[in-house]
Amino acid sequence: MRLSFDNNLEIQQEVDQLLQQFPVIVHYRLSAIAPYPDFNSHNGFELFYVHSGSGYYIVGDRILPLSEGSFVFLRPYTLHKIIQHDPETNMCRSVFIWPESFLPLPQPLADSPFAAECFSLQLEPVDRSKLDFLLARAFDEFTVRAEGHLDVLHSLLIQLLWMCRRLYGAVLSEAPLPPSPSPSRKTMPNEIAYLVQYIGSHFMQPLSLEQLAGLVHVNKFYLTALFRKQIGLTIGDFITQKRIHFAKKLLRETMDSSSEISFQCGFNSPAYFGYVFKAQEGMTPTEYRRRMT
Repeated sequence: MRLSFDNNLEIQQEVDQLLQQFPVIVHYRLSAIAPYPDFNSHNGFELFYVHSGSGYYIVGDRILPLSEGSFVFLRPYTLHKIIQHDPETNMCRSVFIWPESFLPLPQPLADSPFAAECFSLQLEPVDRSKLDFLLARAFDEFTVRAEGHLDVLHSLLIQLLWMCRRLYGAVLSEAPLPPSPSPSRKTMPNEIAYLVQYIGSHFMQPLSLEQLAGLVHVNKFYLTALFRKQIGLTIGDFITQKRIHFAKKLLRETMDSSSEISFQCGFNSPAYFGYVFKAQEGMTPTEYRRRMT
């Protein structure tokens, strides 16, 4: 099983191939994955849990701090990226990915918080041990594949989801849980956190480096270096990935033409949109729509 990727297309293809071979993907206490530069999205629900290490999870327009005990749930096709604080020490995490065909979210799990694009929790030590136990059992079933392993995986996944739903409900009801420690001693610079959210809401519009630098009142050259250091991408690449991700959603969910979609996503030329899409996804917009519908 491949664990290191250079770009988004490679990891999408790997996830798709693995899910064709087996209905779920489970990594347990994985610390060997080298960071890759792009954002990622795939056709599967995802549970992501941090055993050790710290950093951020950029999900859509949100920046979620990660530390020991951080849990994140993602819906299919949610754009996300892990950023580690210490580039020399990979974050130890467990990941459970499954397509809706293996387990559609049953009611009331289909409602809040699972109806959102993502949600996160910071688990206390007693809950961490329970979650760790379920993840370890799931990984064992995934690797050994003894008789009835799919039924056991199905059961363990439902237990994981219900556990997280109860913990989320406890937080909402202000149940007497011990105070959580600060997720991380490091923080994302305010300028970068603001621009991640701003670009996420305005990528469909023309955006220039000068305009973005003016919004946060810094020199554009300083902003360029700071953004790349924090996010791992140039501002231009970040905008492009947001636009392509939105284009894929429109190609899957609408019958709009590629030309119409190119302008809806912020491209000023259908031809350039087609060029960038193929470079990012390895296929034309038409080929992507045919494959996904």
